[in-house]
Amino acid sequence: MLKCLLFFVLIVIYVHSECEGSEEEKCPEGKAHLDRGTIALSGQFLYQLSQSRPNDNFVTSATSILTPLAQLVPFTEKSVSKQLLTVLNLCSEDELKCVYLQETASYKNQDQVEFEIATKYFANENYPLSDKFKEESKKYFDASGQNVDFSHSAQAADIINGWVANKTHDRIKNLVSPDSLDASTVAVLVNAIYFLGNWKYQFNPKNTQKRDFTQRNKKVVQLDTMYQEHTFKYAQDSDLKIKALVMPYKNQNFSFLGILPEEDAFVSTVSALRNPDTFINITKKLRYEKVQVYLPKMTINTYMNMEEMLRKVNVTEIFDPNSNGFKGILKNNKPLYISSAVQKAFMKVDETGTEAAAATELTIEIRAIRRSFTQIIPSYSTYYTRLLLCFVVSSQVLLKLLFLVSQQ
Repeated sequence: MLKCLLFFVLIVIYVHSECEGSEEEKCPEGKAHLDRGTIALSGQFLYQLSQSRPNDNFVTSATSILTPLAQLVPFTEKSVSKQLLTVLNLCSEDELKCVYLQETASYKNQDQVEFEIATKYFANENYPLSDKFKEESKKYFDASGQNVDFSHSAQAADIINGWVANKTHDRIKNLVSPDSLDASTVAVLVNAIYFLGNWKYQFNPKNTQKRDFTQRNKKVVQLDTMYQEHTFKYAQDSDLKIKALVMPYKNQNFSFLGILPEEDAFVSTVSALRNPDTFINITKKLRYEKVQVYLPKMTINTYMNMEEMLRKVNVTEIFDPNSNGFKGILKNNKPLYISSAVQKAFMKVDETGTEAAAATELTIEIRAIRRSFTQIIPSYSTYYTRLLLCFVVSSQVLLKLLFLVSQQ
C-alpha cells in the first residue's frame, strides 16, 4: 500500500552509530541510561518550548547542554551532584566517567557526513583551575582549555565566539554576550555540535513547489515543499495517533525521522514524548513501506536561556550563589555558581540534505551580587506548520538525541 505523508508536525533526525564492542561492553547499562536521559530531556524541552513559544519555530540540543553539565559533576557537592546525575539519568560519578569516555570516542571518524562534537573551557588566569579539573576534562570529554582576560569582556567574548563559529562552520555566532563576563568570571564551559549530511535518496528540486500547510492555529500558509516517492521505514501508532517515517543519510548511521500527529493530537503527542518509552516504541514499530513524502524546506535559528529550561527539570542549585555547590574546580577553592547558561542552535533542511549546529555555554562566577544582562534574541528566519522535531543520535539500542526542532 502506498503511503502519502504531508509532514506538518514532527520531524526527527537521528544517528544510529556503531560502537566498538570492547568499549560498549565496559558500561552498556550506563550508555542506555544516558541515552534515555537525553531522550527525556529532549521531550521536556519540547514540551516547555511548545508551551512558552506556541507560535514560534525552534531548534535545540539536549546533548549540547548535558555535556558541560556532566563535565561539572565530579566537582559538585552531594545535593548538586544528585540533581545533575538525575537529569543525566546516570547512577554515579563512576558511571558518568565510563559512559562519556566511550561517548567521546564514538563521535569521531564518521564517513560521508561532517559531524563533530567539541568541548572547551576558557579560564581566568587569576583563578587557576585545579589539575584534576583540567585532566578529567581532557580524559573524559576531550576538552582543551585556554586562558583569557575576562576583565576585557568584549575581547574575551570575541575569543569564545570565534571558537564556536569555527566549530559550527559559522552557523552559531555571538553565543556569549560581553555583558555576561567580568573580572569575577572564573571560566566559561562551551560545547559545540555540527552536523552536515546528504540524503541517501535526495529530493529532485524540480518537484519542489508551493503547497498548502495548516499551522497549529489552523491558518493555512504556502511553503516551499519537497516531494519524493520511495521505500522508507514507516510506522503508524493508533494509540498515540501519529505516523512516523525514517529517511537515511548517505552515512546510514544517521537518519531523519518525521513524526506526524493526527489533527488535534498535537498537544497529546508533545505531552507523551516526555516519556522516553514513547519515542523508543515509535522507532520499534518502523517497517519498510513505499511512501510519498511531502516535506517543507526550512531554516531555523534559536536562542534559549538554558537556566530557565533547566530549573523546570529541577536543576536549580548550580544557579544559586548561596549554595556552595562546587568543589575542586579551582586550585584554591572559592564559592562558585553558574551565572549564565545559554544555547544557540541552527537547522537547515533542503533537497540535498540537512545541516544542523548547536552551541551551549555555562559561565562560572565567584559568588557575589548576581549581575543581570540582556541578550538579543534573533528573529526566526522562516516559519512552517505546527511542530518539527530533529535529533542526531548515537546508539545501538537506544537513540541519543542531539537535535530537536519544532515548527509551528
